[in-house]
Amino acid sequence: MKYGLFLKVIVLSFVFMTPHAALSSGANSKKTTSKGVGEESGKKKYDKNTLTPEQLEKCIILESDIEKANTALKKDRELLQAEEKDVLQYKKIILAEKDTMDLSDREMVASFNKNVKEYNTRRGEYNANADKYRTQSDIQRKMNQDYNGQCASKGYYEEDRQAAEKKLAK
Repeated sequence: MKYGLFLKVIVLSFVFMTPHAALSSGANSKKTTSKGVGEESGKKKYDKNTLTPEQLEKCIILESDIEKANTALKKDRELLQAEEKDVLQYKKIILAEKDTMDLSDREMVASFNKNVKEYNTRRGEYNANADKYRTQSDIQRKMNQDYNGQCASKGYYEEDRQAAEKKLAK
């Protein structure tokens, strides 16, 4: 008997909520809907889980910034991986040269030292680029965290998104 009331409340909540469900599941959702919560009276209802038009604009801008950063980060990662491969290959060549070097031959020793200096320069450039990449990656991670906290789990009215996208396209 005590579960009967609980079941009725669940059924009634579905009956009253279903026709009004207009919020998309997140800021990336393109789900179209007809009426929003509270829209029957002609007013939209915004709360902590529903983005206002201003918040939605910020989320759309953040989405765009994240996409641009992802593209740049991917390109930088590919360049860094290629640079790392070159540096490691150069290191193998120097180590092989070291194993076969005649220490009594001054020209050979001078050439080896020149190659070691070149390797150290390349390695220093690689390390600087790797540090830059890590910094960019940290910024990207922070942007994703901001987006997840401010936008991803929030609903919005589809017409607000369309209006915001139109406004931002100008």
